Amino acid sequence: MAKARRHIGTVREVKMDLASYSYLINGVAGVGKTTTVTEIGQKEYGVDGFLLLTVGQEPEPDHIGNVWNERATDWDDLEEIIETICEFKDEDYPKLRMVGIDSVDEVFRLAEKKVVELHNKKATNLADKATTVKSCFGGFQAGENKVLDLVSTTLFKLRDYGISPFFIGHTKSKNKKDQMLDIEFEQITSNLDNKYYNCIKDKVNIVMCAYIEREMTDLETMKDAFSKKQKQVGKISNERRVVSFRDEEYAIDVKSHLKYIVPKCELDSDVIIKELKEAIKKQSESFHGKESNKEIAEKIEVQAEAQTHRKVGKKVEVVDETAIKEDKLNKIKSNLAKLDMAKLQKIMVDNSLKDFNDVNTISMKVLDEILELI
Repeated sequence: MAKARRHIGTVREVKMDLASYSYLINGVAGVGKTTTVTEIGQKEYGVDGFLLLTVGQEPEPDHIGNVWNERATDWDDLEEIIETICEFKDEDYPKLRMVGIDSVDEVFRLAEKKVVELHNKKATNLADKATTVKSCFGGFQAGENKVLDLVSTTLFKLRDYGISPFFIGHTKSKNKKDQMLDIEFEQITSNLDNKYYNCIKDKVNIVMCAYIEREMTDLETMKDAFSKKQKQVGKISNERRVVSFRDEEYAIDVKSHLKYIVPKCELDSDVIIKELKEAIKKQSESFHGKESNKEIAEKIEVQAEAQTHRKVGKKVEVVDETAIKEDKLNKIKSNLAKLDMAKLQKIMVDNSLKDFNDVNTISMKVLDEILELI
């Protein structure tokens, strides 16, 4: 019998960094999803902290300058890019915190093609060959289930390495059915099949929807020349691009793990960043009490360090934040002779440090400042 573990689980705290969460933004074509996601990633983490991954036939971001971009033309290409990022995160991509995936439509299209390819490799004769995913691996949605497995195990692997996946998708209007009331209602939602959409929606923290909100004037009712039904027509007096996080009327298919997020805001990167940070702050206060801006900044830094993962065989080992701080402190102690004592003294005074005896009283930021003196 295997030896039992002595300590099970940890007491969690609300994550304060935007990259600790995963996202999906749906919206009509041309509303500005790709630009907005790119601006969010770059404003928070810099050009080398955000990668825009263009998938399949999605157009490359020729309209965006100074953006770190890669293209995946097929599933093998996409899988190789994700594997490379994860494997060489510490050495080659240490600042990477967010990957924009444009778009989920193409992700699933490439995954379906891959599943058909995998099925046909196993087919023993021509009659067993498949042309669509529905007939793969015996049918009865076995092919679609294989697609879900490919997508979830490949793309959500980024989270294991402290990288936030930010999916970009498109919308359409669908009739959806309330399973309890057995009533259908119309909703703006993803243009993916429900099974595929739920694969992403169920696993991300926030699903938002970008659309154009219009105000109309001179409304009048008239008969449609083709359908002969009554319809309302009017003039557009004003319009603005918005993004919805919550919709109490359920007309828009969105989701948020953040209790205090606003229902909607302007589709602007600065505004979205502000609203997300404010919602995260309120979420944290509801569990841990109020903290100063300095305490929040230090917590973000510590959490970002602790979120770093490294591969050990087939096991993912989470790096403990205390161990990280102790390693840095030991490096400082072993290199004291190389330090500029005047600068060291200033750092200690500025941060009210008397000595290095207790690593828990020293923030990760301070340790990094001192290491820069070596």
